[in-house]
Amino acid sequence: MATYSHFPDPFSPLTTESAWVLGLWFTDGNVNSAGYISHLTQKDKELLDNVARIIAPGDLAQRIKMDDHVGAWGHKSFRLRISSKDFAHSLSRFGINSNKSKVMEFPTIPEDLLADFMRGVFDGDGSISRAPRYRPGFRAQVSIGSGSYVFLTTVAQVVSRVVQRPVNIHEQKGFYSIIVRGRQAMILCEWMYSPSTEKTRLRRKYERFIETKNEGSNYGSHREQVKEKYRIYYSSPGMRAMMKEKSNKRWHPETDINVLRPDADLVEDGFGSAVSIVCPMCGNRTMQVVRPGKFQCSECG
Repeated sequence: MATYSHFPDPFSPLTTESAWVLGLWFTDGNVNSAGYISHLTQKDKELLDNVARIIAPGDLAQRIKMDDHVGAWGHKSFRLRISSKDFAHSLSRFGINSNKSKVMEFPTIPEDLLADFMRGVFDGDGSISRAPRYRPGFRAQVSIGSGSYVFLTTVAQVVSRVVQRPVNIHEQKGFYSIIVRGRQAMILCEWMYSPSTEKTRLRRKYERFIETKNEGSNYGSHREQVKEKYRIYYSSPGMRAMMKEKSNKRWHPETDINVLRPDADLVEDGFGSAVSIVCPMCGNRTMQVVRPGKFQCSECG
């Protein structure tokens, strides 16, 4: 039977563990409209067990109930339920209520606990994967979503400060998200997971992070293999002849026609791209490689 006697406030003061739990409650939790029952829903039962041990140690554990839950879309999960006005009030102080999804704001979190709170947000409404790209290689991708634009705006500011890059907010049908890719994605995950322990992180996402990190560390040797593949392909006589014929054509500024220059040589970037060494603007043999896939005249700039 539900009981409403005193329940200690686990968020006063905030600790490494309670800041992580608070981040989870901001994304996957709520307080009912009556203000005395708090829920946290997750499909990982192990995570809810860890949360229960943090907020209700010892004899308080009997105050927490866990049951199966079926969401609006038929997704099966587990729901942690706490019947306590004290605990519900602890959450409401941070802006967590029954209708928080669209209006919640980022709470005031001490700087030294910000990574723990953000890890809770990421464990609730974040994902890590391998980003799609149009050529062989590796690129990590981390995304965090929310129904509250105000909340995600501050999340984007925090992430931008960590990765030292601007972070844009994307909107789709009233849901907002941010996406960080490549090296910045790994920097963000390292920052979030560095203060974590086994009981203050979602094991499934942490293992995915480690797997993604290892894939990235092996990308160097893979990149060399790709370079060798392209070098062999583009060094074939037929391919070089075709590339030279195409790149020997330059734009003539006076007559607006393609002028063939059979004496032109190629400048190659080592990744399969090549252009004529003759600049199409000034006509001098001054084209050079700036970076893979980009060429520039040393005189025209």
